[in-house]
Order: sequence, then structure tokens, then C-alpha cells
Amino acid sequence: MAGVLLMTVSMIVVPAIYWVHRERRETERRQIAIVEVENLMERVVSLPFDEVQQSTVDKFALSETAIRQLPDASLQITVRDAADVKQMKKIRIQLGWKNQQEIKAMPVRLTSWVSPKEQE
Repeated sequence: MAGVLLMTVSMIVVPAIYWVHRERRETERRQIAIVEVENLMERVVSLPFDEVQQSTVDKFALSETAIRQLPDASLQITVRDAADVKQMKKIRIQLGWKNQQEIKAMPVRLTSWVSPKEQE
């Protein structure tokens, strides 16, 4: 009787522990991706306005930590002139990766707009 009870409990607990571990790992990956995208955006918006161009951001790459922690990571940075506002540029950064089941995870996206800094 005790053996049956122990086996029943283990059949419930072991998958739950595995699920918690998997979710924790995915949460850690998402946090790494968020920090990576934030850091990249900070680098882009700190550039002089004239240098905020697609050719400049195409040279940006992921950090070694992000490459190691995010399987099959894909980074996309786009810079476009804001269509509705003159003298503004729209920057969009998207970072995707695959989860443990080799399925693409929901990517992390960040969008910002920059304009020329006022001269004092």
C-alpha cells in the first residue's frame, strides 16, 4: 500500500518539478534577452543623430553571454525615418531564440524614436 502511494505521489511530483525547472530556465532566458535588447537600444540612441542609420546598426552584434544563453538567437535592428514626424528616426530591435523544445520563443521587442539634440 505504501509503495503504491509513494509511486502515485512520485508520478505527480516529478513532472511538476521538471515543469518548474523548464519555466525557470525560460524566464532566465527572457530576462537575458530583455537586458540585451535594452543595452543595444541604449547604444543606438546614444549615437549622434546623423550616425543612426541602418548601415551603422548592422555592425552591432549580440554579447557572448546572450549567444551562449539563447539557443539559435536571431537579432534584428531596423532604423527608419518616422513617416509622420519630420526629423525623427524609428529604431526597432527584436531578439528571438528557440526554447528547449526547439520551438521559437516569443521574441523580445523594443522600439524607440530619436530626434536631433537641440544645440545650446
